[in-house]
Amino acid sequence: MSVSDYISENWILILVLLGFAVSLISTVFMQKKTIRRMFALIIQVFILSVVVYIEFKIADANGDRMLRLILMAIRYSSTPLLVAQIIYAVAKNQKWYVFIPAAVFFVLDFVSIPTGIVFALDAEGELVRGPLGMRLSDISPDQAQIKADDGDRSDILLRICVCFGTPAAVYART
Repeated sequence: MSVSDYISENWILILVLLGFAVSLISTVFMQKKTIRRMFALIIQVFILSVVVYIEFKIADANGDRMLRLILMAIRYSSTPLLVAQIIYAVAKNQKWYVFIPAAVFFVLDFVSIPTGIVFALDAEGELVRGPLGMRLSDISPDQAQIKADDGDRSDILLRICVCFGTPAAVYART
């Protein structure tokens, strides 16, 4: 597990991220705020790729179980954060509400380390899904709908309730 191994296995992603960064530097058509948010996305994707690389290397070597669980929690909570960040960067007048589901996922994923509510590792180090193991597929489409364009807080509250109703129903069935 070395930097050269990482680069050789992820060179395409690195080139795409570098190309994206160069195009953002040279653009004159975007607002500075949008460019900063897009650079944050580039950094987040790069960090996520490093986390995934390290986690998979630890899994291949049957390494430190706790470190692997922490890296898995980071990996699983990164996807909704990236979706929220994309919405926040691209959509005009987007409010911070779009990060609420990502924050809930973050908490659930890190609570899952001791409880196994979302994921766990069995004795052989294989991934085992918990009762909320498939919650991302239930909630993420609704995350894109949480917008505050019209400023109607009751509409936002309704969408948040819809987002979290599905995992609650899944958990109740198990």
